[in-house]
Amino acid sequence: MKKAEEAAMIKGRMAQFAFLLLYIFAVLSSAFADDFSEGKTAYEKRNFKAAYNLFLKAADHGHAASQYSLGFMCQNGQGVRQNYKEAMKWYRLAADQGFARAQNNIGLMYQNGQGVLQDYKEAVRWYRLSAEQSDVMAQNNLGVMYQNGYGVLPDNKEAARYYRLAADQGYFMAQNNLGFMYANGYGVSQDYKEAAKWYRLAADQGNAVSKCNLAELYATGMGVKKDLLSAKKLAKEGLAAGATYCKEVKKKYNLPN
Repeated sequence: MKKAEEAAMIKGRMAQFAFLLLYIFAVLSSAFADDFSEGKTAYEKRNFKAAYNLFLKAADHGHAASQYSLGFMCQNGQGVRQNYKEAMKWYRLAADQGFARAQNNIGLMYQNGQGVLQDYKEAVRWYRLSAEQSDVMAQNNLGVMYQNGYGVLPDNKEAARYYRLAADQGYFMAQNNLGFMYANGYGVSQDYKEAAKWYRLAADQGNAVSKCNLAELYATGMGVKKDLLSAKKLAKEGLAAGATYCKEVKKKYNLPN
């Protein structure tokens, strides 16, 4: 047999073997995806122990979404005892595969000192990795870090920029925060109409704090037509949803019960 023919046969066998490996990987990936899907269904039904075990089966084979889910459950004590170090372990495994929400949650762990020493600079580093993948929570969290000068120099313009990135994707917390920036002229030109717009977008998603903020604008007529009935309604809804700031708004502007 000629050397050229031998080489061709070897290449052919290698190609077949590579195809077989890809096929096996695809089958296994499908199985792990099924475990994750079943785990998600169990989680949504609040059957946390079953969800944990299903996520664990897939996570042990490198399924990033399952690794993230285990981290979240360990962090919050769902289906397992709360364990921040174990949560961090699973988050890191998912984050190392580029899973954006896991990167964000590692940032949260560093910001709050959960399972690790509190480190704002490290929190910012992880938030940034996640934000670069357009994760809305990470973008909002970076805005908070810049607004407050945690791990970075205070920079309201940069804070407003990150809030806007998340707000434009419909994230209610960022919408409320961007409204706050406009109401106070932090990092942007003060604009009560723009503040009202962003507060309303967040309030329409049920965000309690934004309802308090919007109630204050209606009570003062800033950016909107003064309307004490609307102010009263929004303050009542926000308070019922747990936003205690609405108490201050009601008292400050003498809104009736």
